[in-house]
Amino acid sequence: MMTQINTSQELTLTCQDCARYAADTARYASPGHANGRPPARMHLKGLRKRAGFTPVLITLNGERFELDQRVSVTELLTKLEIDPRRVAVEHNLAILKRQTFPDVIVEDGDTVEIVNFVGGG
Repeated sequence: MMTQINTSQELTLTCQDCARYAADTARYASPGHANGRPPARMHLKGLRKRAGFTPVLITLNGERFELDQRVSVTELLTKLEIDPRRVAVEHNLAILKRQTFPDVIVEDGDTVEIVNFVGGG
């Protein structure tokens, strides 16, 4: 059931889990909490968990990177706005041929290195 609550700010929140969010917000309205709201990350994490959403965490060029779901290398490059013709991609220590980009799926825990080609003289 969709519920709509007004947070008494300039925002109206509509979601299936609003009653729980309102209860969480009331819990954080005590004087010990600076702004009277639960941390946004905590609420989003709870919604993701209840919705069956599990982020895909990868290592991208040595940095932790979160994806909404498993994606192909082509989809990852599109998401990053990278032209696949101008890069080399290493996936889990294997250098990929460009024609395999659509078939290789990036999953949770994978390591991806993307190297750009740079021209010059």
